[in-house]
Amino acid sequence: MFRKRENIKENEKWVYDNNELEVVSDFNDLETVFNYTGSFVLNQETLAGKGLKALNVLLNRTKQYNFKPSVLCQLFDAFVSVTLNYGSEIWGFSKSNEIERIHMKFCKHILGVKSFTCNRAIYGELGRNPLYINRYTRIIKFWCKIIYSDDIIIEKLYLDTLYALECN
Repeated sequence: MFRKRENIKENEKWVYDNNELEVVSDFNDLETVFNYTGSFVLNQETLAGKGLKALNVLLNRTKQYNFKPSVLCQLFDAFVSVTLNYGSEIWGFSKSNEIERIHMKFCKHILGVKSFTCNRAIYGELGRNPLYINRYTRIIKFWCKIIYSDDIIIEKLYLDTLYALECN
């Protein structure tokens, strides 16, 4: 059960098929962390941690080679960005400073500039955009796929959700 304002009550019980379900504040399903408030902040922190590990592996494995920044950006997109943006069709409507911080750390590292260098200048120098722009694109493509899907179940869920939103 998701709710915006109320905390989970200690005496709250949920039963399914005569089995009591455990009440938790958050849970991980298919590597996406869901919180009872509907917030994905914990999910973004988890992905940022995994992305930082992937970035460190990438930088350690490539430091002995003299790759151009464009090649390193392609490697980042292939190995780190996919980790940072995993499941973003669901949670990606947030700009997520934690995730953008890892992307910027990478960009500044490959250019060899100081950490306080202007972020916009870094994006311009590398011809890159913040990762949230890619996430927004993925969300739009995902919704278009749902809207135009031939899958009757997905169409029914979409229409029910749309109807519920119009009623509120």
